[in-house]
Amino acid sequence: MKSLKNLMINELTKDKNSEMTKENIFKTTIYKNVFITTKDEQFLGYIEIDSKGKIQKIKKGYTRKIGIDCKKNFLLPGFIDGHTHGGYGFAFNDILDQDGEEKFLKYQFQVAKNEGVVASVFATVSESWDKLKKCL
Repeated sequence: MKSLKNLMINELTKDKNSEMTKENIFKTTIYKNVFITTKDEQFLGYIEIDSKGKIQKIKKGYTRKIGIDCKKNFLLPGFIDGHTHGGYGFAFNDILDQDGEEKFLKYQFQVAKNEGVVASVFATVSESWDKLKKCL
């Protein structure tokens, strides 16, 4: 079974011109050439994040360190979707299918990658209470 971590690794390292490899991706990660927004200002710079996901540095300017070139895009914190029925070919009651867990991981990856959503509160359209309890 694939995991969300493996899907992320494959996506981030698939570009042969990228400096990111499967060996260095979960050490300190540097997002460079990225627009950073703070409560006081916005600037082009880089962010260093340790292997536990904690931000270690936020700096203006450029770094020559190996990292992910964000190509002057914005780096934002993950969003929470307070109401969703699913998407990308997945509905939350699909979790009961034999391959439901894999479908969910693919959905979760697509939502994080394309929409920046890292947590969701699921909703179903019309299911019995017994079936809803099984989805939880």
